[in-house]
Amino acid sequence: KRLFFLPAFSDFELCERRSLEAFLILIYEVMNKKTFPYKAIFSDMDLTLLRSNGKISKLGAHVLNLALRDGIKICLVSARHPQGIEPFFSYFDKRLPYVAYNGALAVDEEGNIIHNYTIPIEQAHCMLQVAKESGIPGAMMMYTPEHWFVEDIKNQYVQREIEYMGHEPEAVNLEEVLNSGLEPNKFLFFSDPEYSKDVENVFMSSSQGLHICRSSLWSVDIMPSGINKSVGVEAMLTHFGLSAEEAIAFGDSPNDIEMLKSVGLGVAMGNASQDVKEAAAVTISSNDEDGVGHFLIDYMDYH
Repeated sequence: KRLFFLPAFSDFELCERRSLEAFLILIYEVMNKKTFPYKAIFSDMDLTLLRSNGKISKLGAHVLNLALRDGIKICLVSARHPQGIEPFFSYFDKRLPYVAYNGALAVDEEGNIIHNYTIPIEQAHCMLQVAKESGIPGAMMMYTPEHWFVEDIKNQYVQREIEYMGHEPEAVNLEEVLNSGLEPNKFLFFSDPEYSKDVENVFMSSSQGLHICRSSLWSVDIMPSGINKSVGVEAMLTHFGLSAEEAIAFGDSPNDIEMLKSVGLGVAMGNASQDVKEAAAVTISSNDEDGVGHFLIDYMDYH
């Protein structure tokens, strides 16, 4: 079957099909056309739908826009905050629903909040203290639906995140923000990859029931108790009026595992860690090889 697949053409401009081979390919595709079996597509962003340069490829955007045109629900599911997700709507023909903060915040197509889980103030104070006493080089970041807070905007780890995200956080005293009564959706401790396991262990040992996981080699996320991406996916499926079996999900990091296990088909990227691949039903090519787009075209015959 793979002998008949055409390679992806840049900018989606098809070459002239004048040869006998091209004619046979066309006949084959028409005769073997299948119906896409899923009604909702959930996709992680960083190192899944996004290439390593932080952008969605033309192929990925094109295929997902075709899905939107045919009435399939598309939902972005990320550890990012809303300001780090919404700019990507420019790749699509319409505004998308999304799940932020690893499931703590779910927002519908109109921008309305479906659910908003937060970390209680007392536990939040504890996490700040753990970060300060850990002795591990890094930066503690705090998030709410409208804000990304840090204490030292000139911190080298904060600067790395700014460079990747493309916008700046607000420099505040985190303890004072908590004292004002504002409960965060998530903390993120950003450090060098060599410390990631140490950071995870430090927060796990003092978690007080909060959900701790790695969203990348550089970051450990701290979320409300019982919160992970599958919680956000479940809320979205209820919003869509669909069952879990009617959904497919793509991911690459440990914080995607619950999501991949919660849907009809969980798909791991080729660049995913081994534990993610073991949790998924299928492993595809990497994010830099447009794995999501090619999977929807080749495996599902979705054009």
